[in-house]
Amino acid sequence: MPARIAWFGWFLERVVVEPEVLRSLQESMGLNTLIPESHLYHTSGFRASPELLALSPLEDWRSRKEMSVYLRYHSGSPVFPVLPGVLGGVPDDALLKLLAEAHRLGMDVWGHLGLWCYGGELFPEYAMRDIEGNPPKEQYFHIGAGFCPSKARLNNWIKACLVEVTRRYEIDGLQLDHARYPHPANLQSLFGCGCPDCVSEAAKLGYDFPRMKRALLGFKQYLKQLDEGKVKTMAKAQLSLTDLLGATGRLEELTAWLTFRAELIASKMNEFAEAVHGAAKQGFVLGTDVFPPSIALLGGHVYPRWERSVDFTMGGFGDLVGWGEAVLTLFREAAALLCKNVKGLGEADALRFVYALLGYGDLGLPLSTEALRPPHATTSLGRVFERELLKAKMLTTGRVPFYVSLPALPPQALQRTLVLGKQLGFGGVVLASVDEARTQRVVKETFG
Repeated sequence: MPARIAWFGWFLERVVVEPEVLRSLQESMGLNTLIPESHLYHTSGFRASPELLALSPLEDWRSRKEMSVYLRYHSGSPVFPVLPGVLGGVPDDALLKLLAEAHRLGMDVWGHLGLWCYGGELFPEYAMRDIEGNPPKEQYFHIGAGFCPSKARLNNWIKACLVEVTRRYEIDGLQLDHARYPHPANLQSLFGCGCPDCVSEAAKLGYDFPRMKRALLGFKQYLKQLDEGKVKTMAKAQLSLTDLLGATGRLEELTAWLTFRAELIASKMNEFAEAVHGAAKQGFVLGTDVFPPSIALLGGHVYPRWERSVDFTMGGFGDLVGWGEAVLTLFREAAALLCKNVKGLGEADALRFVYALLGYGDLGLPLSTEALRPPHATTSLGRVFERELLKAKMLTTGRVPFYVSLPALPPQALQRTLVLGKQLGFGGVVLASVDEARTQRVVKETFG
């Protein structure tokens, strides 16, 4: 089976005015799959039918009083907010033109839309709540405020969106983004969702919610009591995340909490997949990006369980889900949070502690958060990315294909990453940036 070479991102409008780019990329790098996203609408430019709009719980987003706060952290009109499902007011002319050209060239097109992990700050009635019932805190809005994955009306509408676009458009699959909890740098989200609907779901899935809640409250108290000396000693001892949870005396309950969160969203994804496959033509695929292994469980992904609900997985892109970038983001944000809350703790010691927790104490990464930001972080990004790929090989089952998401890397690191991905047996590569000739050449040489 030929390798999947896919282009993901904000190129929908571009291809309409430059249709020749598809043929060019097909020849230069073996491009065979498109995952288009509109930079305005955050989907592939699907148009919602009147029947679908009548079901939507989110269609009043333009007039929400919460919009003023939302706009402090996110772009405004004409760009739509990042929300689950398909919103009204979106024309589909660009998508129809892209579909016609792509299929003329023999390329697959996977439609794209999002699920839960962004936009909850606009809809507090559907947003995650922490274990104490608190709504999302504004201090985390720059990272993302998640929707609760247990809200029946929201999920039924998302399912209707998926079925409608599957039936109405000549797409070959769906890539569902944001199918996760917020990035774990949103510390509050790690203690959620604790709403009554999630309590009910926990019981259905066989989890003891009151016991998990007691453990989480104890863990919060434990974290508040960390001091400079304890953090330094933990870093020196290379304390892992499992060690840290175990130090509270509640390892079983805290592990159950993380497993429950992952089981919950996987069960919802399974419902979506069944509905889509019931409406789709034969050969139609549905998949998602996943968090990199080092932070996957914190963000709601247990790979073997997730693989039972989807037809493929892939890495993501950007600071909050990119393989490499997302790990560096957690290093920076967690170190800053520690320095803010642990009196006298310096940035270097905070980073040593966080590196140890995630299994990076041996890699010699920088002891400055500034060095973990672009453009200084290129070397660290490549090294972290390679390690995450190696971890993924150990944690994925191979039941469904995994596609490497390619970040911006220097030539040697780029080639090394691609070669590693092929050696590990991954099914192909997904790119967000395709214009550099060296990238095209290396992709074709490796996977073409």
